[in-house]
Amino acid sequence: MWKLQKIGLFFALIGSNMAVFGQKKIELSIKYSQEDDTYAVYAKPNFTKRDFTWGPSQVTIVLPASIANEKLRIRNIDGGAWEDNSLIFSPEVDANKDFHGFASSGNKTDLVENNESLLFYFSIPNKVAENEVRVFDNEKDPKSSEEGMKGGDFGNSIADATGNDLYAGIYGKPKVATKERKSEVVTDESSVLTLFPNTTKDIFNVSITGIDQTEQITMLVATETGREIMRVSTTKQNLESRTFRLPAEISNQNLIVRIKTNKAVFGKRLIVDK
Repeated sequence: MWKLQKIGLFFALIGSNMAVFGQKKIELSIKYSQEDDTYAVYAKPNFTKRDFTWGPSQVTIVLPASIANEKLRIRNIDGGAWEDNSLIFSPEVDANKDFHGFASSGNKTDLVENNESLLFYFSIPNKVAENEVRVFDNEKDPKSSEEGMKGGDFGNSIADATGNDLYAGIYGKPKVATKERKSEVVTDESSVLTLFPNTTKDIFNVSITGIDQTEQITMLVATETGREIMRVSTTKQNLESRTFRLPAEISNQNLIVRIKTNKAVFGKRLIVDK
């Protein structure tokens, strides 16, 4: 009997560990585009899910207190209608900061493992240091009970359809997204990118010649003004096996799809016609 109990405990522990390792998570990041002077908030999942619901969810952005005390004007892309609903300016606990809580009741979005989704972007009236505009840190930033926070919980949270919170932290440091220099785009007969369809409403696939199947490459999709909307780093084989979906609000414009290898950067235009 004791032996059977130990065997049962062993398999229970294995099951528990598998559940932990298989936990679905979504991380957040923010990037600044010098080209159009905007800040973009991205989410990156560790899983693939069609029609992920995104809500209700909250993403909080921290700004320096020098910014005007007013709501931020945002442009929604993925995850529903994000709104700057919760505002705290210069609380006593951290008088040099303002806190903007963006809430969304959710909307269906296709998520792809390790593929960034652009949730929304915004601009601010003042020029500030890059690291002064950032995603709220759930561990280090003020709690609702601290002086001046007025009982408001500004912690980031991303709920799925069953109410589970999948938010798992911040990835990367604040980055500056800059427009690719034309001199970096290399066209040669040994490496050719094909997009199909090359005029699309929402999805596209890629095919690349002249590169080994196992070579690590990065695909970047950006607007012609340089605003990055997608970045995927993987092998050529994996990239060609996937179908990529553009954010719902990217419409009627030319996008630039670039492939970066250790030796060159080359790309093609993708026409979006909705």
